[in-house]
Parts: sequence; structure tokens; C-alpha cells
Amino acid sequence: MSKASRMGIIEDGTYEVVVETDAKGKMNRAPMGLIKKDDTLILKVYEESDTYKNLSESGEGRIYIVEDPRFLHESDNPRWSAMALFTVKASSGKDPAVFELEVGGVKSLKQDVKAINRAPGLFTEFLIDYSRKDIDEEAAGRLEHYRKVIAKVAPDSYYKKKVEELR
Repeated sequence: MSKASRMGIIEDGTYEVVVETDAKGKMNRAPMGLIKKDDTLILKVYEESDTYKNLSESGEGRIYIVEDPRFLHESDNPRWSAMALFTVKASSGKDPAVFELEVGGVKSLKQDVKAINRAPGLFTEFLIDYSRKDIDEEAAGRLEHYRKVIAKVAPDSYYKKKVEELR
């Protein structure tokens, strides 16, 4: 079992996680999108953030996989299902900077961890609007928004394929 799958990250796409970084005693936790592309895990981080400063200085951190989205908001003490240590393998660009991660140890608190990917919820919203008899301009705009976000966060998923078929 790969380290990513032990974290509940199976398909390519974007997963919502809490990232913890620390540099010079300045610990920071922030909700972020963790991108899985092939066998690479990536964070895109803006230069003005504490996460960027800490990653640039220390080059390491932790990823907390939470299964309840409220812990993305309450990130000071996230109730996590899996936690992974990482180091920065490579970085490039600015605003956002792209940090490629090397995952070290992974600790899972349960067998079947499910990292948050927004596609299932957005697909639900898509189907609700799609099922309307009269799709007005506002609903059509929402459908297009859902389609774009699903394509971004779950590019090779069932949800993307179904949205494209229904469109």
C-alpha cells in the first residue's frame, strides 16, 4: 500500500488537508489543497503566507488528513485520521509557489482513511440543479461552475465523466 493511499489519497486530484509547518519556533497550521499527480504530492502556496515562509526556511512539515470539514476551519487542533511527515523535494515559481513533497512516515488511526475531495459534494449539487425542469441562467451558471471545479479537483474521476456526459 502506497503512502498516499494510507492517507486516503487514491486518485489524482486535490484533497483538502491541514498543513503544519514550523520554522524558528513559529508553528503554523493552515487548511490547504494537496494535489496528487501521478506519484507526486504537491502544495501550491502563496508567498505572503506563513506556510510559504516556514516551508522556505525549514523545508518540512506535517499533513493532517481530516474527514470532517469543520477541522479544516478549526485547524488549531484538527481531529485527524492520518498524519504524514514530509520534506520539500523541489520548489518552483511564485504566487503560488509549487512545492513537491517527499512523504516520510505516515500514521493512520484507522484502516480506511477517506481524505476530503470536493467532487462528491459538488456532483450532488450538480445533480440537484440538473434535475430541475427549467434550468434558468443562474442554474446554468452553477452547473458550469460545478463542472469546472470537479474537473480540477478530480480530473480522472467518475464524477467528472458523469458531469461531462450529462452536460
